[in-house]
Amino acid sequence: MGDQDAVQPVVIQNRQLKAQPFRPDKDDQLGTGRAWEAWLEGIEREFKFLKITEDQDKVDAVVIYGGDAIARLEKSLPNSPDLDAPAQSLTGYEKLKTKLNEYCTSYPRETSIMPDTSSVVYDP
Repeated sequence: MGDQDAVQPVVIQNRQLKAQPFRPDKDDQLGTGRAWEAWLEGIEREFKFLKITEDQDKVDAVVIYGGDAIARLEKSLPNSPDLDAPAQSLTGYEKLKTKLNEYCTSYPRETSIMPDTSSVVYDP
């Protein structure tokens, strides 16, 4: 039997993100900051392992897998003026990550991690 007749193995890859939703504790700002840092570190590790490199894919993954809290914050938190400055060449993912880092790890914070979005109408 020659090389042409050899059976080639079939490799099937089915890799999926395993990140759990980020669950902030609105009564424990310090704990929320640590939990956010750990959650972000975990999802970024998954990005590397799964070879997720496209900027928009990372943004979408953080918003989708981050759960309701992150989805609300992504929509409601403004970008800091520094992030929108022309001198900054940050990607969409880097802007989102910076915005969420600033919010989740700022102490003391006068507003809840879960902003009141009851009056916000989402138009898909």
